Amino acid sequence: MVIEMGLVLAACSSNSGLSQAKTQTMNTYVSNEISTLDSSKYGDTTSSEVLQNSMEGLYRFDKNNKAILAGATSVKHSKDQRVYMFDLRKNAKWSNGDPVTATDYVTAWRRTVDPKNSSLDSDSYAIIKNGTKITQGKAPVNSLGIKALGKYKLQIILAYPIPYLPEILEGAQFYPQNTKLVKKLGSKYGTSSKNLVYNGPFTVTGWTGSNLKWVYEKNPNFHTRITPTNGYLSFNIKKKVTGNVHIRRAISQAIDKQQLVKTILHQGKAANGIVASDFITDQSTGKDYRQDAGDLVTYNPKNARKEWNLGKKELGKEKINLELLTSDVDDSKRVGEFIQSNLMKNLPGLNLTVKSIPLKSRLANTTNHNYDFVFGTWQPSYEDPLDFLTVGGLFNLQPDYHNDNFWHQINMAKTTYATNPKKRLQALINAENQLIKKDAFAAPLYQAGVSYLLNKKVTGFQLSPYGNVAYYWNVKIK
Repeated sequence: MVIEMGLVLAACSSNSGLSQAKTQTMNTYVSNEISTLDSSKYGDTTSSEVLQNSMEGLYRFDKNNKAILAGATSVKHSKDQRVYMFDLRKNAKWSNGDPVTATDYVTAWRRTVDPKNSSLDSDSYAIIKNGTKITQGKAPVNSLGIKALGKYKLQIILAYPIPYLPEILEGAQFYPQNTKLVKKLGSKYGTSSKNLVYNGPFTVTGWTGSNLKWVYEKNPNFHTRITPTNGYLSFNIKKKVTGNVHIRRAISQAIDKQQLVKTILHQGKAANGIVASDFITDQSTGKDYRQDAGDLVTYNPKNARKEWNLGKKELGKEKINLELLTSDVDDSKRVGEFIQSNLMKNLPGLNLTVKSIPLKSRLANTTNHNYDFVFGTWQPSYEDPLDFLTVGGLFNLQPDYHNDNFWHQINMAKTTYATNPKKRLQALINAENQLIKKDAFAAPLYQAGVSYLLNKKVTGFQLSPYGNVAYYWNVKIK
């Protein structure tokens, strides 16, 4: 067996390249071969060891062998300690890029207790409601005490209270399984390293199902994080063309943001509102603000062309020339070129040029209204929707945007509803809808991502909540 891991700490953001990491190789041996990498069917220590190095469940053991949350960010339980609610990590991914969801846990656990799979570890599920009955064929598999209450919310019902539950759930038999891959591969799932995807610190390569050698490779998806930094377009509403709401709505819906993230940025995620997701928890609902507010602007080329034609009709133009302003750093220029390609493909009659200039000049041009629309990025200063809705890189919002409803909702959120979380939330949602969905003053594009490699000898490394600041206060080298 060969283990490969990164030697150095390297950082990556939208404005920097990934530092080249050296490789360290460690050769070791184990006493037996792998029997399977299917966590529902293994029964030997070697397979268990491989799974525990390449997979991650709700808990994992820390350096002091204490079970701590891993695949989940928080857990609550009922008073009788039989019902547990786990909030899963929203940035956890399988090695193929799929998100790790609550359904993946349901899939795995049901496969393990299903009598037709003859799992050697099914007895472990006696602690879960109906676990024993199911393995004995006396209850249906879907009656197991596990349920996905949302994409990232998992409910577990125990047969009886377990004070040492974290230590049990750390075991490989309780790991999740990629639902799509399980359905695709069926009985071939986990029969070789290629017939599996991984969500732990290492991926496994080179195991064919019968050979005696395999390799652990550092999982490139292990250290990743979505930040609240926004990439967006802001329009000059004093210009005749970009002052037309139909033109702005058309541009907002004509950009394939998922493809932008995947092919140009290679990290982060598409944004469908100006307020960042996974950043602000609302006091009145306990949910992420973006979940409460929903998607406001999605990629919809058909509707974009409809709005575009309405705009052209109001302007009396069949051909429209526009200029997109960006800074001259490489990432901004590439984003600008992607937007140019999308818009000219989806909006007939548009001729779009991209003007890339130094950041200082770009900021001066926007202040002086010397632009049609501009691409920029913006990082919040504090964790509240008001920061995104009243600052947020929204150039010339105060002097140019005069919608009475928007400013009324903002004022109510700041004053009358300041101590009424429920009404304040609704006012903020109303304001965002007016600004982004109805008036398209700005067009959200993406939330930036950050990824990094971390030497196993480095401890205490921390990123700020905004994802752009590395804290070295507590760093130690082993």
